[in-house]
Amino acid sequence: MACSAILRQIFDGTLDVCSLTSDQICEALACSNADDRTKLQMLLTNCEAQGATPAPAAVQDFTPGVIVSTVVATINASRESISISNIGTADGTVNGARLPVGATVSFKAYLDPVTNTYNRVGSISWDASGTEFLIATTA
Repeated sequence: MACSAILRQIFDGTLDVCSLTSDQICEALACSNADDRTKLQMLLTNCEAQGATPAPAAVQDFTPGVIVSTVVATINASRESISISNIGTADGTVNGARLPVGATVSFKAYLDPVTNTYNRVGSISWDASGTEFLIATTA
């Protein structure tokens, strides 16, 4: 269904916004103007208040990436999540900040409700020289 058709049906009441799949919601948000996004956000907030959640367009399994690193490196941007654990015997750094032995830091994508922007995790750099980092990612 075309984006304009989805918006038209939502706003004229012939399509229940609470029954949309997450893909349809993203499509409608992507091609709507600021006023339409505000209206759509209000309708979705009402769905959440009623306990409704958008149906997924599809369900599929994925395999997260897992590596052990002892070097200086960077993970490319645009990830759903990144988790870095220091499993070695010395401190390391993540984005320039100290990561002590036994500590874990995690980053996760999120939807900013103010701007209606889905923010994926950007590039993360680390220095595991002299220690070991266990790094798990989802694309």
